[in-house]
Amino acid sequence: MERVVARIESIFTKLLVATLVAIAIFLSFPKAFADKFNTETSEDARSLGMGNASINSGRGPYSVFYNPANIAARETGTHFQPLNLQFELSEGSLGQASGGNSLNFQSLSSLYSGLKNSPNTFAGGRYSLYPNVTLRNFSFGMLYEVNQGAILRSYDGALRVLARDRFSPTVALSERFASGIFRLGASVQLVTIGKADAVVPPPVPTAVAFAPNVNSMSALVFTGGTTITIPVRFLPSFSLVGRNLGNAKYSSAPVLVKFGDGRTAFTDPMMFDWGSSMTFILARRLEMKLSLDYHDLTNKLDGGRFRHVFTGTELIAYDILKLRAGLAHGYPSFGVGINTRRASLDFTAYADEMDDRLRGAKEQRYVFQYTWELFN
Repeated sequence: MERVVARIESIFTKLLVATLVAIAIFLSFPKAFADKFNTETSEDARSLGMGNASINSGRGPYSVFYNPANIAARETGTHFQPLNLQFELSEGSLGQASGGNSLNFQSLSSLYSGLKNSPNTFAGGRYSLYPNVTLRNFSFGMLYEVNQGAILRSYDGALRVLARDRFSPTVALSERFASGIFRLGASVQLVTIGKADAVVPPPVPTAVAFAPNVNSMSALVFTGGTTITIPVRFLPSFSLVGRNLGNAKYSSAPVLVKFGDGRTAFTDPMMFDWGSSMTFILARRLEMKLSLDYHDLTNKLDGGRFRHVFTGTELIAYDILKLRAGLAHGYPSFGVGINTRRASLDFTAYADEMDDRLRGAKEQRYVFQYTWELFN
């Protein structure tokens, strides 16, 4: 029996390593795909450092957005986080600040003032607040996130305006079965969205603003997930998550928060994501996690196949120092986290794609996240 188990463990390990190597090789060749590719409501610095591959490996409060089944994981613990803050800036915004321009990415007129001297450079940023109470099997939180930016096109003088804002009270329930081998979870969110990918044609007015270009609507959004962990060495684990179950129909007026003036109804299609991970114990209190995700299994977003793949790793020492690396959209990401009993500080450098080609127009971003817990 021991020989059979050892053989299964060896097969799982070889398959995962071979898959990760194959993905890295495939992604080294140019392939066409659209710009943003995201199926989460929000991301955290840890996941972004791991190439946003957290469907299966994410734990704690932010697993509500990646896979609510993992709220039931043994490692979830008890969290009361009155402060869970992220702040993110693009490389273009930092360059503008070094030139004496404003860092206020919520003011489109301020961004435009700096972009006139640096066309074809994306300037923008994100901040996110997510106070929450998370216990094993239950989570309640209130997400408020602003993610905005712009780029001035040199070939026609038009200003491209981008926004992906969220306000979302969120409740999640989960349960574990067979000593945690099998987990189920579901969440419901009352999401108010601020969404924009608009073009302001020349001549661009000096007093240009985000609000006229942002569509702001609300919907109830349902997510369900399941995770299976095989109780052998390296704990190979697999997840399936359904998002926008029944389709998320944004047809209601904004709830409490209005991000923009637009009131055009739209629907986010139901889609399914798959995730996998393995854990390697390298030494006493030293472990490494490997994750591989495939988003949008049925290709509802109509993208090239390599848009769907996210992969990453995390090295954990004494549950205090965490080093991360990943690959998403053909770009590497790196991150580091320092955890204490009641607080954590995380930093990540990652990149996204602004063009319709793999590594066509890199958008470099830097994220800080600080979390403080009232008790743990």
